[in-house]
Amino acid sequence: GIGKEDVLNVLKIGDVLILVPKQLAGDVVSRKIEAAIKKKGLTLDNLLKNLRKQRKKYSREAYAKAKA
Repeated sequence: GIGKEDVLNVLKIGDVLILVPKQLAGDVVSRKIEAAIKKKGLTLDNLLKNLRKQRKKYSREAYAKAKA
């Protein structure tokens, strides 16, 4: 059946409306990412710490190239 949070495409063909379930691409991707994170045993804290580390590394590399 149709759930409260379901997203539908509404098609009008003649005088008839047809409702077709629509799976959002973002939902599919986010579920895959969530499963991969759980499988690896990572936490949000792990991900945020690594993000900060990668930003610092990128900034050092980007500004070093700009100065050269």
